[in-house]
Amino acid sequence: MHVLGIDPALTGAIVLCSVQGGALRADLALYWRKHKERRFTLHSVTSDTYGSGLYQQITHVAYAACIKVEAHLTALPTQAQAPLVVFEQPFMGRGRSTSVQIALNAGRIVAPFEASYTNDTAPSYPAVEWRKSVLGCKGSTKREDAKALSVDLVPKSVLGLDALLTKLLVNGAGDALDDVCDAAGLALHHAKVKGLLR
Repeated sequence: MHVLGIDPALTGAIVLCSVQGGALRADLALYWRKHKERRFTLHSVTSDTYGSGLYQQITHVAYAACIKVEAHLTALPTQAQAPLVVFEQPFMGRGRSTSVQIALNAGRIVAPFEASYTNDTAPSYPAVEWRKSVLGCKGSTKREDAKALSVDLVPKSVLGLDALLTKLLVNGAGDALDDVCDAAGLALHHAKVKGLLR
């Protein structure tokens, strides 16, 4: 069983986790950064010998990420079931046009995964909900503080995530740590909600 956590921001991340022996293990992390209008770079790190890769100057980051996840699942020695897909609900407290852009981007990121792996809309959680469950944060915790807690606490609860984060640091991607930890935290919260963990 796999759980796919998605932080669908303009600079976001996806973490594919497997449920093993009642615990969650991070197997693949993808993160992207926007460079120019409609141009992104997509980076990936894995927990095994598949290595890390970089896709330069792509316009459809979600489709490229979906292909990377599917390739990873296909390369596994045993036939993998479709992963449970979960994403963070976009925060809509800003101005109207910014909120629309954030919601559209989240839809673009999540849509290929819903089409590939679910028969319905993927479940989503507000940041406040999953952070309370996983990090013990209150609703009044500032975003920056919650991100720092995520980088500190989530790797202690998701096996193998610390190794992926180390690879990110070695590859000069320290700015992606909080996004990757948030995506893993979402996967952890969803696995708890579904009763997959001990």
